[in-house]
Order: sequence, then structure tokens, then C-alpha cells
Amino acid sequence: MGINGYYLRQITDNRVNGSAIAGSREQVLGIGPGVYYDLSKGDKFWLNTYTETLVRNRFRNSAVVNLRWIHIF
Repeated sequence: MGINGYYLRQITDNRVNGSAIAGSREQVLGIGPGVYYDLSKGDKFWLNTYTETLVRNRFRNSAVVNLRWIHIF
């Protein structure tokens, strides 16, 4: 168990018909708790949840849940 997160910052403006749109760069910071569990030699499990903040020029997600399970053959 621990803390995890992601940060996105767009480095160039969006373009429409070759023209840059000033002030269109996206930004978001997602942060929250995460769990990793080693179920067996061939099975791994992750559960991460995020709350987004510092959102600019994009939709805000109040809660993001990421669930991953990997089975190694």
C-alpha cells in the first residue's frame, strides 16, 4: 500500500487548420492511494484510485479507479 499519482502537462497549444489556439494546453494532477498484491508466482494485482486536481482545459474526474490483473503463462 502506498501513494501514487500522475501529472500531465501539454507542452504545445492545440492546432486547428494549422493555427495554434492560445491558452489551450491541458494540465492535470491525479493523486491517491494504491495497492499492489502478488497473488502467486504468475498472478499480479494492482488497484489505484486517484482524485484529480490542478485541472486546466480538460474534463475533471472526481474519482478515477484503475484495476489491473496480470496472469503470466
